[in-house]
Order: sequence, then structure tokens, then C-alpha cells
Amino acid sequence: MHGVDRYSGRVLDDVEHVKQSIKDILTTPIGTRVQLRAYGSRLFEYIDKPMNNENVIQIILASAEAIDTWEPRVKLTRVLPTVSDSGRLNIDVEFTYQPNGKPAQLRGVML
Repeated sequence: MHGVDRYSGRVLDDVEHVKQSIKDILTTPIGTRVQLRAYGSRLFEYIDKPMNNENVIQIILASAEAIDTWEPRVKLTRVLPTVSDSGRLNIDVEFTYQPNGKPAQLRGVML
């Protein structure tokens, strides 16, 4: 399945389209998408919270739930949250692209 880049309008190949989709899912707060209020992730609940073990686990869980719910083309392998030097939450996602079984990754989704 091909898609279109949301910024440039250029055609995206399958995996690039999935990466764009995952980024959109993770960076959309639940309740903000008109006519699809359940779409998005709970990640924004963890902004300004300490990166202790409990919150890291919750960030991983919120990411996995959102991706599993809204992106059926992938099987999630790993979610790795980190904090940048400026204090922004970054999320790296590793997954298997189901149509061809190949591993792929998305790095640096910033919130």
C-alpha cells in the first residue's frame, strides 16, 4: 500500500507510509481527531512527568497500545523512550512490516 507524504505530497513506499502513520498515531492526543475521537495515544499524559521506572513502563505501554490499535500493518518489536538534552521525550520504535515480514525502525518521534 502506497501513501502520500503529508507535508510534500510525494508518494511514499509501504514502509515509509507506515512510519508516517506511526508518528501520526503517537503524536496525536486521544480525543483531538474530529470524527475519530478514540484515535491517537495517551503519551501526552506523561509530558512533564519524571522519567522514573513506572512512567517509562507506562510510556512503553501507551505507545504499544496505540500502535497495536491503529496500525495493523506492523507487529511491534520494541519501544524505547528516551529524553533529549533539552528535556523532550523521544520514542524509537522497532517493528516487523507484516506484508513482507521485514524488520524496520522509526527513530526519534519527539513529543
